[in-house]
Amino acid sequence: MKIIYNFRSKLSIIYVISCILPFLTAAIISTIFFSKTYRSDTSDLNVSLLSSAASHVETYLKDLTALTIAPYSYTELIGYMQEMKKGESAANIYRYYQAQQKYRNSISQIIYANRDDILSIVYIPFTSENVPSDSAIVISKNINETDAMEQAILANKEWQQAVMEQDGSAYFNYTEDCSYSSPLLKDNLFFSASRLIKDALTNTPIGILRIDVSDITLRKILNNIELGANSALLLMDGYNQVLYSTKEMDGETLACLSQKPEDIRDGETYSAQYYQIESVNWTLAALSSQKDINRFSYSVLAFFAIVALAFIVFSMGSYFIYSHSMVRTINQILDVLQHAQQGDFSQKVCAQGDDQLAVIGNALDKMIDRLQEHIQKEYIAVIKCQEMEYSALQSQINPHFLYNVLNSISVMNSLGDTQMVQDSILHLNKLLRYSCTRGETTTVGQECDFLVQYLELQSIRYSDRLQYRMDVEPDAALCTIPKFLLQPLVENSIVHGMEPYDIRIQICVSAALQEGSLHLIVEDTGAGFEPGASASPKNVGLESVQSRLQIFDPHSSFHLESSPGTGTRITIRTKNTIRTKEGTQ
Repeated sequence: MKIIYNFRSKLSIIYVISCILPFLTAAIISTIFFSKTYRSDTSDLNVSLLSSAASHVETYLKDLTALTIAPYSYTELIGYMQEMKKGESAANIYRYYQAQQKYRNSISQIIYANRDDILSIVYIPFTSENVPSDSAIVISKNINETDAMEQAILANKEWQQAVMEQDGSAYFNYTEDCSYSSPLLKDNLFFSASRLIKDALTNTPIGILRIDVSDITLRKILNNIELGANSALLLMDGYNQVLYSTKEMDGETLACLSQKPEDIRDGETYSAQYYQIESVNWTLAALSSQKDINRFSYSVLAFFAIVALAFIVFSMGSYFIYSHSMVRTINQILDVLQHAQQGDFSQKVCAQGDDQLAVIGNALDKMIDRLQEHIQKEYIAVIKCQEMEYSALQSQINPHFLYNVLNSISVMNSLGDTQMVQDSILHLNKLLRYSCTRGETTTVGQECDFLVQYLELQSIRYSDRLQYRMDVEPDAALCTIPKFLLQPLVENSIVHGMEPYDIRIQICVSAALQEGSLHLIVEDTGAGFEPGASASPKNVGLESVQSRLQIFDPHSSFHLESSPGTGTRITIRTKNTIRTKEGTQ
């Protein structure tokens, strides 16, 4: 009885310390963490939303800018504008009104016909003295009597001066020169896109074209941005006056925005973020309500409270079941032994505590882990041996390469290029002699000489698309390395970096001794790839080189650098730098 009592007491203490306290602590910390993370994510999301909304607004304004330069695309329309510049003299009055009528028809078809958001089009022709005239041509769908609108626009000399100062660039402004009662301004944000139209040859002004636009499109852009039930998105002009808001705000809150504060407290607390639209000197402001943030925090707190309660009820039930069924541990041990007998080492006892059953269970787990580790090592050793044999075969000169070389020699022979045929046969002879030489190791110099023969033969096929350079220090040339260590890397540069693409590449192979270590670098200017991407080439040659390098020198390193469009660079470092002539290490 005493053993059972001690075991259950110990299990109760472990249960409270290892389950209840950590879970409650994690629940409290998680609530605080998620609340702060939500606040930070909300801020980042608002920045992204503001950037997206501003991008859409700027795209819309660029579309309006394109409308203001539409006359330049139509020679007839420019001609009508130039004709109106001559004025209403007795000699030209008929041509003037004829040009005016043709201008109305043309501009309506070009700009007005397919745009629902355009309220009116105003054109002020210049006089022969290159100053704005005292008359304007107003085209509007909503107003039949345009005299009052024409007078208000002509009276706004500051706007005319601002447009002329842009010297042909688009000018956007919040329109205030039509403050009279008009269907144009009813429930509409009313702004204009204006431009000084100039003669392409003489660069003299012809007139001012102004397009008045309603807020239909801007409302759609801004209303599609969802910040939260109590949050708001505002559009302000260059004087920090609110032009439009997705939520009705009180006057004191709007007055605070002129200073662009980060926090606004006026009955309700807001966190404010701003984004400048440079093309029109407008500002987008996102006001995140503290109520939305607190609502999320309360939701997280309620969620973790429910989960904690459910966890405690469930874990206590599990605890009582476990404390009354110690035989379960014995059954687990027997089950693990049965699976191990069948070769399945995935099952574990995972016993808790210091009692005899836990000691037996833990010892059994360790024994199975070690047994599995030994079996895995033996299995990996066999697999690596097979892979090394396969890689060694892959490192030899493949028949496809020899076929291409012999075919190239045959073509050169038929063309009568005997010198090239002799050189190619000489290169192939040296290459095959090196390939047939016995031994698992060679020197850097011999390996690089082999690469020269290999690249010379490849150059016959690829002509000027392939260039190479060997930079081997004399001391490094005497160092011992595994045979065919560099050839798969050079072959990869050709097969994966150049062959599938119509590009030229240069392959550089360098070898140097630095602080007692041999540094080998193979780099190319080919297509490159993203090593971490799922689509990056899975090459047996690279794996073979790394495996052979680890067997040759377990402390060696193999570093691959590559990115699309910049080529590939492979750096090998090894301290196993036996120099054949001096015999030193």
